Amino acid sequence: MSSNNASLDIVVCTPEEIAEWQDARQAFITIAMREGVTLYEKQN
Repeated sequence: MSSNNASLDIVVCTPEEIAEWQDARQAFITIAMREGVTLYEKQN
């Protein structure tokens, strides 16, 4: 992590959880998927 004392929230969701909330416009997961940044994604 960096030394700038910035807060960081790491959220882990399953594909099923994302699908469950994908139609809710103001749900946290919907906003995170639209505006967030993927730091790591497992390759199959």
